[in-house]
Amino acid sequence: MPMGPLPTNLLLVPVVGGALAAARYCDGPGRPGFFAVGGPRPARWTEALGALVAAVVSYLWLVATNPTPDLSTGAFASLIDCLVFGRCATIGVSSSVLLFNGAVWPDVLMATWDLGGTSSAAVFRVVFAALSAGVGLVFVTAWRYTRPSAAAPAALLALALVVSHLRGSPLLDTSFTFLFSAAAAAALLHFALSGGSWVALVCGALFVSHACNTHVSAVVLLPALIALPALAGRPPLVAVVAAAACWFAASEVTSAQALRTNHTVLEQAHLLAPLAAAVAGLLVAALLLHRRYQALGPPARAAVAAAALILPYGLGVLVLVGIKHAVRAEYLPTVIAPLSVAATALLAWPLRRSLGPRPGYWAGFVAPMLLALGILLRDPWQPR
Repeated sequence: MPMGPLPTNLLLVPVVGGALAAARYCDGPGRPGFFAVGGPRPARWTEALGALVAAVVSYLWLVATNPTPDLSTGAFASLIDCLVFGRCATIGVSSSVLLFNGAVWPDVLMATWDLGGTSSAAVFRVVFAALSAGVGLVFVTAWRYTRPSAAAPAALLALALVVSHLRGSPLLDTSFTFLFSAAAAAALLHFALSGGSWVALVCGALFVSHACNTHVSAVVLLPALIALPALAGRPPLVAVVAAAACWFAASEVTSAQALRTNHTVLEQAHLLAPLAAAVAGLLVAALLLHRRYQALGPPARAAVAAAALILPYGLGVLVLVGIKHAVRAEYLPTVIAPLSVAATALLAWPLRRSLGPRPGYWAGFVAPMLLALGILLRDPWQPR
């Protein structure tokens, strides 16, 4: 049975109080500014503990506010077939925009089945766990690449956006995409700010591949996978080739049938040439801007990385509107992580600059927290 509104709302009291105390302890006035990469940081255990608390609270909130729906509806037909009969296709279902989904989500369902999760509740627990882990990852990303005091507001904003997404979307592959998208955004941001970490680039490519092969809405991450290696890689062209090779290899291993099917679909729709031209144009532009990017400071680099991760989503929304396709809530998880971190930073930075060290510090912490709480508590008990 789902918890009532009073117990779950009370859950936020110690969370917000703890976030205030942690912000004061870990990131008092005088600490480095936003995107202070390499600046002094508190002990790692505080970061790990904060991420764990964010993940656990997110899981409890999602379980309390999202009762398991009736799986007899058509939207869950493939899920029922996979769980009840123990068989999943080697390619995902077709989407409403030509492309087919990959086989990562069926693989998740089969893994759940093999581990004894034969009920719908087991699948939902797996999805809730993935969403909660994504929120914890947002906490770590904000902690490391903005300020520690921004971690709690960013994680809370991510949870609020996840809850908003769940109000308008079934808990299927689209929700599971959030974890891979958050991991990909964190890895690519680290690559962009670290001077070209090859480990971060490989991890980013692998996570982008898994996100795309979970649901095709994650293709909006591909421009960042092209642009950021060309901007931050050393040498840039080798970094782009390495990222593309890792992405293709991971897609071939997990979803080879979907990869070939989508190639055929795009070829029949005469979209291969325009897409290749767009990729070439983006690559050339990023390579030409490589030296200018290298001369930027950490705040500007972070802004460029955030733009590369977020703006393609906006462009995708415009494309859907242009072809008169519904812009659904299920497409939101691919951009929740970078949007939460960037929105928290953008809200706090001008307040801290304009109000001075101490009042600006608290205003920069409270403003994104209020925004996140406003979204999270906006009619949270309405059934999906």
